Amino acid sequence: MKLQEAVLCIDCEFLYSHSNHCPQCGSQVSYPLDRALNRSVAPAGPQSNSPTREMAQRARAAVEIATRVPNLLQRA
Repeated sequence: MKLQEAVLCIDCEFLYSHSNHCPQCGSQVSYPLDRALNRSVAPAGPQSNSPTREMAQRARAAVEIATRVPNLLQRA
């Protein structure tokens, strides 16, 4: 699985790709792992939509999970 395709389920912490919902728990609440690890390519120009407070909290949770489990990609 490529880092750019990896998506982290916020509800069950399952790592997956190529789906709109988590194959393990069915949740649609996810966060791109490359963004959580601050490895994504910056968009060209300003972003039109700023993240909501809930999205920011979920992003922080994803970062915490990703930093807590350094071998996350190797297990997937």
